[in-house]
Amino acid sequence: MVFPFLTYSQANFTKKQYQYKFAVECPIQKCTINGKKIDSIELVAPPNSKFLLVDAKGDFYIIRFFVSENRNQKKTISTGDYTSYNYYLITKFQFEFKAFPLGSSDYDLVFGSVYTPIKVRSKPFDFSKDFTVGSTFGLRRNLDKEKQLGVDILLGMGLSSVSLDSFSTSGKLAKPLDVLAFTPALGIVAEIGNAQVGIFCGSDLLNSQNGVKYDWIYQGKLWWSFGIGYSLVSFGVKR
Repeated sequence: MVFPFLTYSQANFTKKQYQYKFAVECPIQKCTINGKKIDSIELVAPPNSKFLLVDAKGDFYIIRFFVSENRNQKKTISTGDYTSYNYYLITKFQFEFKAFPLGSSDYDLVFGSVYTPIKVRSKPFDFSKDFTVGSTFGLRRNLDKEKQLGVDILLGMGLSSVSLDSFSTSGKLAKPLDVLAFTPALGIVAEIGNAQVGIFCGSDLLNSQNGVKYDWIYQGKLWWSFGIGYSLVSFGVKR
């Protein structure tokens, strides 16, 4: 059985990216730093070759490789030795299709908010409508270049509205009572585009000044909330 929760609005933090790598062979042409073609000879950049994105000119990007043209021998260029650089043109279409960012492209820091309207409790087993509203932050693992697939590991903190009654307090309360609780939680969310599927677990902790804290049978015990959702708001940094 699946219980819906309103998943978080997400913000990704990424650095501006200049370093890239080719996934497959790519046609390139030698040029100046201003994008003027030096000759008409079409060269082929090999797979896994790393390069810097230098500039954009019309339908082309100007790039510079990390290594020289001599069998992957690394360049050792001192500050100001700009005459040793070789620049190349690549079409924007080829770049978008065959290149992917290096380093931080696989992981993003994320934060947002989460709402869990239904919880599954245990010991004893029960379905609870004690909802939680809080903030989340964590790490997103991107599974594709376009960042349409990803898995988020999240830590959340929030406040819960907890309903106490005679059953949940072992007969200490004669009438139902709603109180606030502090709720830490952990979550795993899988994202496919804007669609989200995930699961959260956490515990509700009543305030020590609350007289029924030690009578509530679920104090500090784990609950589970899982389901499907749709991200209506998403903030990202384009690179």
